[in-house]
Amino acid sequence: MGMACRAVNEGIYLFINAVFLVKYSAPITAHPYTLALLYTLIVPFLLRQAKRLPEKLFTKKMFLGLALLYGCFWVVLLALVPADSFTLDRQEMIRLFWDNFFTGINPYTPRTPGSNIPGPFPFYFYLALPFFLIQEIGYFSLTGIIVFLLTLQRHTNNERERILILLALVLSPAAAYEILCRSTLFLNSALVLLYVYTVRRVDLDKTRNLCLSALVFGLLLSTRSIVLVLLLPFLLFLGLHRKGIGSLLLWGAWSAAGVTVTFLPVMFFPGFFPANNPIAVQNIFLPSWIPALALLGMCFLAARRRVLYVLVTGSGVTIFLLVCLHIALVMNSYGFYATIFQDGADITYLTLSLPFALLGLSGGKRPSDPLLRQTETGMDR
Repeated sequence: MGMACRAVNEGIYLFINAVFLVKYSAPITAHPYTLALLYTLIVPFLLRQAKRLPEKLFTKKMFLGLALLYGCFWVVLLALVPADSFTLDRQEMIRLFWDNFFTGINPYTPRTPGSNIPGPFPFYFYLALPFFLIQEIGYFSLTGIIVFLLTLQRHTNNERERILILLALVLSPAAAYEILCRSTLFLNSALVLLYVYTVRRVDLDKTRNLCLSALVFGLLLSTRSIVLVLLLPFLLFLGLHRKGIGSLLLWGAWSAAGVTVTFLPVMFFPGFFPANNPIAVQNIFLPSWIPALALLGMCFLAARRRVLYVLVTGSGVTIFLLVCLHIALVMNSYGFYATIFQDGADITYLTLSLPFALLGLSGGKRPSDPLLRQTETGMDR
């Protein structure tokens, strides 16, 4: 199972980055497809060669050093490349939300009639507020890398795997685009993964832990609607349904409280209801029965497979397939060129599944991983 999951994750990783190379290298090279093909051949070769390096190179200090160098590189580049160099509107939506809020206007009001309005739920914008105040949303994007690396620390205690996954991140054009263009999709998925890997080790039999975990669950639901597809199956994986009706009601109440409290600062602005609010403008880009079917499939997987690595892989594959299906439907209507190069479909949503694919490159758990010991003793069966 581990090797099959690893192959799937590697394929998703290469596909996402190849698509980004094709689209975003086209303005600067006459051979974007050749470049993408070379990438899919060279990067796996480089990672396999790196895997054969002496064990003494795969240390915690090496991991921290590489992570620090990668972070410093992006701090310098963000200072050199102005945010307005790119047309991606996610940073503009953060600005619009807070510009409206601080001038007493409904945060979900478009800047001009007929233009885009912020789509994410309120907690997403609260997380972005410090970066709005310092006028650099790029650091918000870079936070996604930090969150991912924290998750990686929980994912495996094998330094070789950690460093190889970090190298894959460094070699990812999609991750580079995410930071340089001040996008936040990678961050959203990384937050979900950090939550999953953290709560997995929390004793939910204690009421305080249960309530706090449910509260954070609600806060994460108040970022993007896609989070529901990722987190709802996780409740089945945790076995929450076996803890009794009292625990379920308590979880539901505190989750609802987490969502509700994020809406309170914005829901009383004039115009929030019925139209200018994130619920009214949600666009899942697909017939509603498709995400619903995907959610049912994920719930079935979570209930049957008691290994976290399989659930993470399944979540990443599900998000990847949903985005690919959206792209395919647009392509069927408007053709390849209009879909990819004229923004008929937003391919950046593929980065939602990138953190899952990166973690999946480890190929499963080693005996030193405490999660595997849980599986072997029956806790995850």
